[in-house]
Amino acid sequence: MCYATAQGQLVIRDLGSGENQMIPDTLIGAPTWSPDGRRVLYSRAQRISEWANSELVVRDLNSGRVDVVAEEFNLGSTKWWIVQ
Repeated sequence: MCYATAQGQLVIRDLGSGENQMIPDTLIGAPTWSPDGRRVLYSRAQRISEWANSELVVRDLNSGRVDVVAEEFNLGSTKWWIVQ
């Protein structure tokens, strides 16, 4: 099971052992497992002055590799998603 805490941290919980693994990243939301259970897709946000930018990332839980698959830019009331 995976979830984001109220503080925006990603937690992976092993349902067999009950142990939690905290995944370091910034302001995480909406985590979703890949069908094979080896990767997690989630959004992460960064606050840069008055602009809030978000990314969709895929984290491989075995290797720790993180790939950005899309970026969102909030420019006032306009949002732009750039798919990589």
